[in-house]
Amino acid sequence: MRLEVRVDTGDARKAKAVAFALADDARPKRGSAKFAAKGTKLCISIEAHDNVAMRAAVNSSLRIADACLSVLGVSNG
Repeated sequence: MRLEVRVDTGDARKAKAVAFALADDARPKRGSAKFAAKGTKLCISIEAHDNVAMRAAVNSSLRIADACLSVLGVSNG
């Protein structure tokens, strides 16, 4: 099971900074998340073994990404 999310940060440097900062924190036990920057977009790829693991991985990955983007003044939430 796989999910990909792309968040337009409006700034390639901010996208790279967040992707780099989160790269090592993306290793949950039952799933995995990879963060990358492609231009101004922060790309998050999440894989999990089942629905419960996917929900947990999506929730934690998006929350930490949102927190980083908020610090940089990019997030709307």
